Amino acid sequence: KNSDFTLANRPFCEACGLSAGEIIGKKAHEVWPDSMAQQILKDDATILRTGQSLKREQIINHHSKGKIRLEIVKKPLTGLNGEISGIVGTASDITARYEYEDRLKKYERIVATSIDMMALVNREYRYEAANNSYLEAHGLNEEEIVGSTVAEIKGEKVFENTIKHYMDKAFQGEVVSFQNEFMYKGIGRRYIETSYFPHKNDQGDTV
Repeated sequence: KNSDFTLANRPFCEACGLSAGEIIGKKAHEVWPDSMAQQILKDDATILRTGQSLKREQIINHHSKGKIRLEIVKKPLTGLNGEISGIVGTASDITARYEYEDRLKKYERIVATSIDMMALVNREYRYEAANNSYLEAHGLNEEEIVGSTVAEIKGEKVFENTIKHYMDKAFQGEVVSFQNEFMYKGIGRRYIETSYFPHKNDQGDTV
């Protein structure tokens, strides 16, 4: 409650670049830069006042890794009488996850704005996703396509006579390409080159 560190594990020491002996008994501003120390003290004061846990993200300069992003969780530590006697904090390195999510968002933006029609179809022949070009060509919005079957969107006859054969080959793990003429609600009749690429899960199964 005096804002002194009373315990620090090895990863915490590595992040600070200090030994446990150099940390125990010190205050936040003696371990971290002033701006971060002020945030720590503010968080601690809120927890001590409200008794509520706190979770947030923080970018720090790790002693050996450089800048990393942490997910910080702090909880009040209570004694037998229920009085708050301290605060327990954990910090998880989420840098890799954050960078992956950032790359995924960029990839999604590229797909969404591509002039090629793109869609993801599951083994039940139902749409799971479609980009803007696909929606515009069919003259439909996302809610009308996602969850619908290919037969419902393309027509039962077109699906059974043309599309299903190629999709089934892709579900067997093949990359399939073909050309055919299709009628689209949004752009009219077009001669299209279509390619189906197997999308695999972590076990290597085409889903």
